[in-house]
Amino acid sequence: PADIEASGSTGSYSWYSDASLNDLIGSTQSYTPDVIMGSTSYYVTVTENGCEGLPAEVSITFENCEIIIPTAFTPDDDQINDTWELGSIDDVYPNNVVSVYNRLGNKVYESDQGAYSPRPCTGIYNDKKLPTCSYYFIIEFNDTLSENLTGIVSILK
Repeated sequence: PADIEASGSTGSYSWYSDASLNDLIGSTQSYTPDVIMGSTSYYVTVTENGCEGLPAEVSITFENCEIIIPTAFTPDDDQINDTWELGSIDDVYPNNVVSVYNRLGNKVYESDQGAYSPRPCTGIYNDKKLPTCSYYFIIEFNDTLSENLTGIVSILK
């Protein structure tokens, strides 16, 4: 997570994890919050000329950013599940690259880096509909925290 930064004073800053200001967790102008799922409040005070001011509350929310990966889609032009939708993959993993391979190992789809949503896998390769079959996929997140994800997606008709 990015640092939380306090500003507005030339005094010294103190960060606390509780509203009663008993648990000091930092004493610089910025603080790096812990990654705790859900909402967490931090409290910051500034001390000038020996007087500590009232605390300001800062709330940080961390959400689970897993994406949902459907196991199948139906590119039959009925406007329902016609593409392999990977939700907000570009927002959550802005450097992602998605590749899909047929059973012979030939790449039949590859997204542009960080741009899966504008051009998702449609089940078309070389201007022809891919056959009903299971395909192997690799999702490269291209960040320092996430390992590549692999699996099977099926095209159904």
